[in-house]
Amino acid sequence: MGGDVFRKGIRSYMAKYKYGNTVTDQLWTELGAAAGKPVVDIAHDFTLQGGVPLVKLTGAACDGGTTRATLTQGRFGYDTPSKQPQTWRVPLTLGPIGGPVTSTIVRGAAPATVAVQGCGPLVLHPDQRSYVPVQYDDASHAAIVRDFSKMALTDQVGTLGDDYALALSGDQSLDRYLAVQGAVPLDASPLDWSVVASNLRSLTNFFQGTPLEASLRARTIAVLSPVMKRVGFDAQAGESPLITNLRETLVGRLGYSGDPDVAAKARAYVAALATDPNAIPPAIRTPILGVYAVNATPAEWDALFAITKAEKNPVTRNTYVQLLGTARDDALAQRALDLLKTGEFTNPQKASLIRAVAGRHPEMAFDFAVANRDMVNGLLETSTRSSFIISLGTTSNDPAMPGKITAYAEKNLPEASRGGVARVLSAIAVRKQGADRVRADVATWVSAGN
Repeated sequence: MGGDVFRKGIRSYMAKYKYGNTVTDQLWTELGAAAGKPVVDIAHDFTLQGGVPLVKLTGAACDGGTTRATLTQGRFGYDTPSKQPQTWRVPLTLGPIGGPVTSTIVRGAAPATVAVQGCGPLVLHPDQRSYVPVQYDDASHAAIVRDFSKMALTDQVGTLGDDYALALSGDQSLDRYLAVQGAVPLDASPLDWSVVASNLRSLTNFFQGTPLEASLRARTIAVLSPVMKRVGFDAQAGESPLITNLRETLVGRLGYSGDPDVAAKARAYVAALATDPNAIPPAIRTPILGVYAVNATPAEWDALFAITKAEKNPVTRNTYVQLLGTARDDALAQRALDLLKTGEFTNPQKASLIRAVAGRHPEMAFDFAVANRDMVNGLLETSTRSSFIISLGTTSNDPAMPGKITAYAEKNLPEASRGGVARVLSAIAVRKQGADRVRADVATWVSAGN
């Protein structure tokens, strides 16, 4: 539609209906009249039914300066209900990388041919202006990987996001995402690397507590450590806020993955707090503390506990309490849970501590809470008691967890209070589906890096 056309439609709507009441279709009608497009129908498709469309491009070929390709429509989703057949009228732009852009509307499930001026790899919805993930056939996807650096930044970020999501939904292999990730140059935009870091974190979380976790953490370090070396720990005068944000992301992701250099830097920073409370630069204080906590040895955990007890600022103290629960080491996680039986912390702090333990040790936290149900419920507001304990197992990859949650609910929760059970079990099931879909590709990828 474009900004000018949109403003024209809004002005017409406001002039026609000023001082009166309206319904939404009157707004769509004015926008449609300004754009000369079926905005009412498009808006109904996107607002009066659920789901997300998926547009696929196949058979792109250039002849005489014009590229023709076939567009088809499907439905994007992570689970079976969200994959039930459905169609939309999808406004879409497309064009060759760096070339002119053509507008079209993808209608219904039948394939449609579209012609675009110019030759070269086609990009669907350049500048990411359409609410739709897109998928390319093998030839077009290979061309995008080859020319990734020539794409606009928005399209680079969009491709990284779409390919990762389509792997988790089972619409394509994770290999496609990994190919695009491998095409991101070291000097790419911080936004590109932030997306890569986020996706690697997500991927690792899918396999937390499984044999693949350690290999995924090692591969994460191999991918991101060169970027960290380029960015550095110290902010430079006049640097872009995007670099500042990326540094924070990289410190956290690498440190949580066990990167020895980042872990050593975190230990040095925390040690310096003994003589200088401002030793950690504010921009990376949160991830540095998190890295220290997750990699803590027993002695370092004791030191963090001492810092926590000595802290007088209530907000800072709350942060330290949560950090005590994030240690990767099982024995230290258990020590954190044991603190719930002491008088060291307030009830809200204790609740946040067990929640922190559940982030990395969901089975341990859930089992502890079930075994100490009355004590844990005593920490909570009445309104949260029915959902808190069952939610501790949400991130578990243990096949036994759904059964344990169901058994706990049936024994301890009245029927009317079990709404949260279905949500937790659904989250576990969707995550398992995603993990199962990419497991083989992940195993191959991490093996190739060894």
